[in-house]
Amino acid sequence: MLALIGIAIFSGCVDNKTIDKDNVSIPAIPGSTQELKKFSSAYELREYLKASTQSTGAFDGFGMGRSPAIAESGMVGAVAPSVVMPKAAESIQVPSTDYSKTNIQVEGVDEADFVKNDGKYIYVIAQDKLLIVDAFPASEAKTIYSISIQGRPKDLFVNGDRLVIFSEDTDRIYGVPEYDYMPRPIDTMETTAFIYDISDRKKPQEIANYSINGNYFQSRMIGDYAYLIAKNYVYYTGDFVDMPSVRKGPVKIMAPDVYYFDNPEQNYVFHTIASINIKKPDSINAKTFMMGYSDNLYVSGNNIYITYRKNMPIMYYELQNEERFYQVVLPLLSKGCAGQDK
Repeated sequence: MLALIGIAIFSGCVDNKTIDKDNVSIPAIPGSTQELKKFSSAYELREYLKASTQSTGAFDGFGMGRSPAIAESGMVGAVAPSVVMPKAAESIQVPSTDYSKTNIQVEGVDEADFVKNDGKYIYVIAQDKLLIVDAFPASEAKTIYSISIQGRPKDLFVNGDRLVIFSEDTDRIYGVPEYDYMPRPIDTMETTAFIYDISDRKKPQEIANYSINGNYFQSRMIGDYAYLIAKNYVYYTGDFVDMPSVRKGPVKIMAPDVYYFDNPEQNYVFHTIASINIKKPDSINAKTFMMGYSDNLYVSGNNIYITYRKNMPIMYYELQNEERFYQVVLPLLSKGCAGQDK
């Protein structure tokens, strides 16, 4: 509500012209329609960033270096999927149905964690490894599988005979800035979803892996669909933008559509949301939203909600302070003081 109020107030105070104060021309900040729009091409996105910088000074994402890693979410947790138990018999040890589950926000919306438990096996991320522990009966618990995961594994899901693990890693891409004559390296981040068939817990098989630009933010699972959200700082340098992409293994298979709100921002961040059917790992879809730095994420059974702060460019606050001085502070001063030169 505060963001909407701020937009309404600001739209009423500043138009799309320039303000001439003591012969210094200050470009005004463009208004925002609050409509969700889609870029038609990488060229249109570059022109938007260029116009945003020239007209408002709002965007400072220039340069070939990388920004510090975007803050990771502290919201983790999961509920283990139900396990079909064999009929009890004297010769069969039945896994316990009373085992610890981590918290979730919404029933039916699973949340990833670094440890999962299905009543028979425990799946754990330990440093850079995935461990599977045969935990039942507890007196005979033992590790039955261990494998190193590329990058820095963050979270995992277990759904029946499928396991998905999300890992961050650094990557290097090359871009040719405007008027340059050779590609220049850009160090970036990528998040990879590794999908395993764990029908045989002692010999899991990797059946697919997908990578998208950016730091791992959060993930959810609804039914057989895993939803991955990654965030990537928008780098725009020399007319080159590191556009979002989806890779299957080393091969680029998708350039997601990029949506945006025409709000002026100090910095822009690509939020790429990918959905993967873990039972049909060849099925993936993704969309990207260019916004400011996001704070929280909430997922219902039907929708994904991402909130981010309303960050007005510095010029807005400079104009606001000037307006406040002349309209509020100056009238409160005595006539003699108010008439004095600065």
